[in-house]
Amino acid sequence: MLSVLLVSSAWANVFPDTDNDGFVASMDCDDTRSDVYPGAPEVCDFADNNCDGQVDEGFDTRWYPDNDGDGFGDSRQLPVLSCDPIAYYVTDAQDCDDTTPFVSPIQPEICNGLDDDCDRRFDNGPTVVALYPDLDGDGFGDDNVDALLGCKPYGVPGYFVDAGALAVPPTLRTDVVEDDEDCDDTASEVSPLATELCDGFDNNCNEAIDEGCPVSDTGMTGDTAGLADTGAPQKPSPTPSSEPDEGRRSGCWATGGRLGALVLFPGWLLRRRRISSPTSPAKTSPSEGPRPLAQ
Repeated sequence: MLSVLLVSSAWANVFPDTDNDGFVASMDCDDTRSDVYPGAPEVCDFADNNCDGQVDEGFDTRWYPDNDGDGFGDSRQLPVLSCDPIAYYVTDAQDCDDTTPFVSPIQPEICNGLDDDCDRRFDNGPTVVALYPDLDGDGFGDDNVDALLGCKPYGVPGYFVDAGALAVPPTLRTDVVEDDEDCDDTASEVSPLATELCDGFDNNCNEAIDEGCPVSDTGMTGDTAGLADTGAPQKPSPTPSSEPDEGRRSGCWATGGRLGALVLFPGWLLRRRRISSPTSPAKTSPSEGPRPLAQ
């Protein structure tokens, strides 16, 4: 019996297990703690509980600064590793602007030139409208170009126009409108609200030219020589004068409107001049014979 005790004592001296966790000191990474031994469950206590050479593995939570207090951290900042919460730090790093609580993944998108909901798109909310360039400033956009996308901000002149790419801020522009009914975006006097003039152009963008203009005695419409109500070139037909002393009867001015003093139409060159029709001499019917001279 004595020999057994001596052997056990000698074994304990060679292979001590101070914390009595069943692992001798040569195998235990901390023989002073019974909860630290190979295979022990890892807990968040800044110690290597399972003796695998790692500390708090599985508890290395990444914490991001939340300067605006909206519950979302700044993903552009380096995280802090900790298994315990840190004041003013959060685990969610989806905040795209950590300087204002009004920008975060849970905010609604409004028209303000910002990415309010952090989806890398700007002003893509329900207020998006189609926009058209208005180069002549008459309030009507060009109907011959593709529409842009944008929105109307509150209390600010103009529109925020989408850049067409992710993470690219929009541009505030004052040369776009929501209306696309302008048939000539180079002339402010031409628009759906303009008054139709007798000048050979569609001034009010209704796809008709010089409608409502009177037809002169030369067969011309309004102020434009050779133009009928449809805008097609018409050759004027002189009308003989019934009054011998009238001389040359005047027609209307061929001004050509915005083309100035020279308007060119197919087959006709209209210059700024007064168009006149010669007086035709009276014809004598052969059956009547010569008229007697007046006494």
